[in-house]
Amino acid sequence: MHPTEAISIIIADDHAIFRNGFKSIIENLKDTKVEFIEEACNGLELVEKTKLHQPNIVITDIKMPVMDGLEACRIIRKDCPATRVIALSQYDDPRFMLEMAEAGASGYLTKYAEVEEVIWAIETVNDGFTYFNKAIAVENRQVPTGSGSGSPKVSCIEFSLQEIKVMKLLCQQMSTKQIACHLQLSSRTVVDYRGKIMERIGAKNSVGIALYAFINEIILLAEL
Repeated sequence: MHPTEAISIIIADDHAIFRNGFKSIIENLKDTKVEFIEEACNGLELVEKTKLHQPNIVITDIKMPVMDGLEACRIIRKDCPATRVIALSQYDDPRFMLEMAEAGASGYLTKYAEVEEVIWAIETVNDGFTYFNKAIAVENRQVPTGSGSGSPKVSCIEFSLQEIKVMKLLCQQMSTKQIACHLQLSSRTVVDYRGKIMERIGAKNSVGIALYAFINEIILLAEL
């Protein structure tokens, strides 16, 4: 997209007052490149309008009537691959982030996010990168994402074979003691591995590590 072109957006939420308020705040910002072209009150309406208008981005709530944002995301990524999806939810729960990432979403924000973060996320996703909340946002945006389907990969971090093994076992929800036994390491060593991985990717806990691993396809669901 040419840098001077507006970023076309459809927003979906079952509360009209939220849709209107959100749009008003964003549209009143100076120098914003965002243009809201449609709105939807449920996932089915979002899918229909996305197919019709082919926007750059859809911003969708997760919990909606008729069809939720998760199913809508799957359909949009399949039928409108050029359109990227950002979830905007009241739930600050890594499980919802992971589900949306698996469905093909490129971003996840909570409704408590600052306006500046929302704009940053929109621009980041529009540029072909992912943004899943501040906790695991990747600062280096210079990594190409390719043209494959699903959520784009943004990791430029190289991990050792042992680190990947630890990440995989964390994804399997193993405890520190179980991982240590499985890899024949001390519990202290496993804790050190986990801490270093969290520091490198900006995660706050083991769920953040798992989410990062899935988003960047370091660990595939089929491997678990």
